[in-house]
Order: sequence, then C-alpha cells, then structure tokens
Amino acid sequence: MGALLHHFPTKADLLTAAVVHSFDRRIEEFGLLMAGLDAAADKLDAAIDLLWSMYSRPTLTAWHELWVAARTDPALAAAVIEIDRQFMAASQRVYVELFPVDESAHSPSDHGIGLHVIYALLDGLATSRSIDGYEPHPTEAVLNLFKTMLRLTLAQSDTGTKESQ
Repeated sequence: MGALLHHFPTKADLLTAAVVHSFDRRIEEFGLLMAGLDAAADKLDAAIDLLWSMYSRPTLTAWHELWVAARTDPALAAAVIEIDRQFMAASQRVYVELFPVDESAHSPSDHGIGLHVIYALLDGLATSRSIDGYEPHPTEAVLNLFKTMLRLTLAQSDTGTKESQ
C-alpha cells in the first residue's frame, strides 16, 4: 500500500491513472479490431457496435463516476479534462483513418464534432442504462436508429461534396 501512496498521493490520482491506462488500451484495441475488419464489412456498423461494447465495460462506469466527482473538485476536474482531451485526440486519429473525408469540402473540426456526437449518444445511452434492470428503450433499437441517422448524414455530406466539385 505504501508504494501506491508514493506514486498516487490521492485516491483521485490513482483512479485517474487507472482510467488513463484503460482508455489507452481501449483506443489501441479499437484500432486493431477495426484494422482487422474484412474489407467488405460495414465499417460504420462495426465501429458503433465495437464502441458500444466498450461502453458496457467497468472502465466507462469508473469514468462517469470520476466525471461527476470532478464537478466539485477543481484538481480532479483539471485531470479529467486533460484525460478527455487526450482520449478525444487519440479517438479522432482512429476516426479519421476509418472515415476519411475530402478535406477540401470539410473543415478539420468536422471530425471532432462527428466524434463528439457519437460519444454523446453513447454516454447518454450508458447513463440511461446505469440502473440495473432499467432500460428506457431497447439499446439495439437506439443504436440502429443512430446508425441510420449517421448514414443519412454521411450521404448528405457526400452529395454536398459531389455537387460542389
């Protein structure tokens, strides 16, 4: 226990380090699994399904607990914000590799906004299911509707790109 206290003076420091380590592993795992997909596979379906499977793990529960605790702890808030920024930057690198867009038609921030929308939905879905035995809407139905909405958005984006050329 003494060694832990030497490296992590507070419980928040220990939890933050554990979440960072877990997030780093999840980003690496996500990239490897997506890179290993069959070329004919639907990348959008696979990406959303894989992300949701990651949201169903204890790491994300711990992340939500840290996020809530950070509201009233400025030191923890600074750490949580930094973790979130690093996680989003790593996620964005994977997202851009999987779903490249014509940069002449989109600003680089479009990648960040699209990714933020995906994570916002998954965060909300995970939160709505955080009470054991309660599921306001079937998860599969929510994810399928979201995939449909993403496809429509991507199709509109592709149409706009082709029209501007």
